[in-house]
Amino acid sequence: MNFFRMKTGGRLLVFLMAMALIFVFAACEWTDLGKDKDKEEEVGASAEVDWTNYTTSSDRAFQVRNNTSKRLVAFKGSLALDNILGGIPNNANGHGIKRNPALLFKNEDFPMILITEEDYIANKANLATLEQTPFTRVYVFYNTSGDNDVVYDISSRLGGNKIILIGNNSPTLNVEIRLGGIYGETIGYAPAGKLTTRLFVTDGDFDLFPVFKRYNAQRDVVETIYPRGPTGIAYFKPLAFDDGIEEAYFNVSEAQQFLSNITSGVAWLSINNQSSGGAVHLVTGDTIVRTTTGVSYFNSGTTRTFPINMPNAGTSFASSITISSYRVGPSTYEVPIKTADGVTTFTLQADTLYTVTVTGSAILGNLEAVIDIESTVEVPPEAL
Repeated sequence: MNFFRMKTGGRLLVFLMAMALIFVFAACEWTDLGKDKDKEEEVGASAEVDWTNYTTSSDRAFQVRNNTSKRLVAFKGSLALDNILGGIPNNANGHGIKRNPALLFKNEDFPMILITEEDYIANKANLATLEQTPFTRVYVFYNTSGDNDVVYDISSRLGGNKIILIGNNSPTLNVEIRLGGIYGETIGYAPAGKLTTRLFVTDGDFDLFPVFKRYNAQRDVVETIYPRGPTGIAYFKPLAFDDGIEEAYFNVSEAQQFLSNITSGVAWLSINNQSSGGAVHLVTGDTIVRTTTGVSYFNSGTTRTFPINMPNAGTSFASSITISSYRVGPSTYEVPIKTADGVTTFTLQADTLYTVTVTGSAILGNLEAVIDIESTVEVPPEAL
């Protein structure tokens, strides 16, 4: 009996030890499964963001070079789930953003707002809380038929705990803040009319060069305008951050006083047809100017206004253009536009409307088109 009891007790001890080991292994497995589950949930929280690198021209809208260690989520215009352009991996070199027709369907400029993946996951239910404190903003111009090889840089100086406050009170001019020169990398973008834009940067020295951007609807292009001082040196703002300084303010209106080449890039000819011979049209060189529907004539007693584009001058437009061989009249009977003194070559200033009065008749041989160079109307570009 004593032997039986010892044998049974030994079996019971072995059984209990085995159960303890099973419990330990199960607990470890449950712990690991819990960690894996947490990890899956964290990854799944940004799974709806498209992290694909679109490499073909037909699929890609533009590219982003992310020089930071952060995975970034890009939005068009505002922080809303419907406005997600895509995700950009950390240290990505030329990551292609999808040409999404729901968001990118026309020629337009907009701020691309970037937040970190961590901030996106933590604030997905209320992204509006990050509107004033995104990782950064980038000025983007999307052209439906343009160059989709454009690369937008995200500077490695972003993502620190120092703050640069950018003030931009211009209602029409956006401003990029570039480092080290007017062609340096961009660390941020302050939209027109936004009085405070925060840039979170690392400590150290900064030479901030404001570069103004404006979409010119008259010419369907984005103008890049560089403010320069009286000596021709590009305007910049030096700043320093160290342990004792946490934030600095830069009001870009300081630089706007050095902008001297703001222009619409267009002059206008307002042609008033007072002829007695019927409809006329405008001919520039060998080209008959037509409307989008293909019509060139406009009848007697009506006025039509034509834009005259200024030549390109670097990243903006020249302030004037000299024209000749502009003619008005019916087909094969056009006469040169001339001044009151009979001069047929003259200079038009940008942002100015000129009146051309057409009188007489081609049939009678006394058709005239006279431009009033002196009595003009200034049509200023959008105010700063």
